[in-house]
Amino acid sequence: MEPPRNPFSVEHQADASQHTIAVTGDIDIFTTPDFSAALERANGAPRVIVDLSGCAYIDSTGISTLFRWQQSTEGKLCLVVGQHGNIRRILEVSGAHKFIAIFPSVAAAKTC
Repeated sequence: MEPPRNPFSVEHQADASQHTIAVTGDIDIFTTPDFSAALERANGAPRVIVDLSGCAYIDSTGISTLFRWQQSTEGKLCLVVGQHGNIRRILEVSGAHKFIAIFPSVAAAKTC
């Protein structure tokens, strides 16, 4: 029996200086295509804030999507992890924190 999944959604807001992508639910092999599509809509933005504060889990496909996006664009990628220790820990174990700036809030990420 498969464990219950958190409902997944992606909200995208944009203005001239940045795009903000707010994720709710888990980012995994099933939801990464929607997550990747949201990042693609932000391509060309000078700064992209990915708010993972509503996300409890990100797997290797989600992390790989972040790395690929960061490498393929000249924009600045800022991750917001909020108070979820899980996401911060996963990003630290994967080494993502060495290449992508991590912030505790959207307000703090706007300074990156």
